[in-house]
Amino acid sequence: MGALTNPIHLAFIAMIALIFLGPKRLPDLAKSLGTGMREFRDTLSGSHEDEVDPMIAAVEVPPAPAPIPDVAPAAAPAVPPVTPPHAPDAS
Repeated sequence: MGALTNPIHLAFIAMIALIFLGPKRLPDLAKSLGTGMREFRDTLSGSHEDEVDPMIAAVEVPPAPAPIPDVAPAAAPAVPPVTPPHAPDAS
């Protein structure tokens, strides 16, 4: 790992930040730094896809139209069989 993993180095950087920023702004800086690191990790891991952009969430989507019901064709009426006419007797 890097040289900043040594606790003495981290304490030295914290003291320098405390001197330059003061005790009032240091917690805000640490909070924003942590939030930025979390967002960066989430972006790299792909978990940012679960979040919804507020501008997209504000758009109203119209409801889908009702589905058209299936209509079965009407049953054909029962028709008696057609018998051919009788031919006259040729006698």
